[in-house]
Amino acid sequence: MLCMFNCPLCQCSTTQPYCISDIQRSYFICKTCSLVFAEPHTALTPQDEKSRYNLHQNNLEEKGYREYLKKMWVPLYSHLKKLQTKLGRPLVGLDFGCGPTQAFQQFALELGIHVESYDPYFFAEQSVLEKKYDFIWCSEAFEHFNEPAGTISQIIQLLRTDGILAIRTELYPQADQFANWYYQRDPTHVSFYNESTMNWIALNWRLKLHLESNKVCFFNK
Repeated sequence: MLCMFNCPLCQCSTTQPYCISDIQRSYFICKTCSLVFAEPHTALTPQDEKSRYNLHQNNLEEKGYREYLKKMWVPLYSHLKKLQTKLGRPLVGLDFGCGPTQAFQQFALELGIHVESYDPYFFAEQSVLEKKYDFIWCSEAFEHFNEPAGTISQIIQLLRTDGILAIRTELYPQADQFANWYYQRDPTHVSFYNESTMNWIALNWRLKLHLESNKVCFFNK
């Protein structure tokens, strides 16, 4: 019999079994915020998780990776231009969960935009978390959060008023497709969101949601 767990996002006890995936991992869904999350004991150890992240190939020398960054950067930049006009000064950003490289920081620098990088495994400089930022880039990180409530709270506290939180994570499909969905096969992916979840996040943290696509969304503080 499956054990029941409180939701790691909204902390409610309104969770129920969702499915057992094709990699024999049990998932639960929260009926309050719609988060789908992996059974907690299936999470990798920190050492194994870091080893997986070291396999990521985030290289700006590769045209394909630059094109990947642009898919979120292009729509985000239109929002940032408006914010910069409003503030009347250069913007400062943070790449939260940057992984083993500082690729987005370099990408932004080429465009004349200052960005700092933070990652709990690779660039865990605490002074970075003692500042405030005009925008936070969080690409392919939300799905890794074992404790999304605490981590999202931390991120939002780093954001200045009027700031923008840019997220890239794939919204999960219908239940009959989830068990065979490629995105859940990555053992480091433990938390999954849909539009209802993003709306819950916006409401809970008093943000304004702009859903760009099923992979990209922005929150305004």
